[in-house]
Amino acid sequence: AESRLYAANEAASAGRYAEARDGYREAVAAARRAVALGPPGGPARATLVSCLVGHGFFTMQVDRAAAGP
Repeated sequence: AESRLYAANEAASAGRYAEARDGYREAVAAARRAVALGPPGGPARATLVSCLVGHGFFTMQVDRAAAGP
């Protein structure tokens, strides 16, 4: 999940927004799977938070309509 997050960050920084959007979605999905399989309160939860924050910030900047009011 972390490597997907970093790749999405790089794509967004380079202006490759479609690639970044897909990367953030993949990162969140991978992190959710890791949390589901890992121990409660494990390090995967922190990774999930990072992925959700990255995805949310990207969405706020690039797709304001999807981000909400």
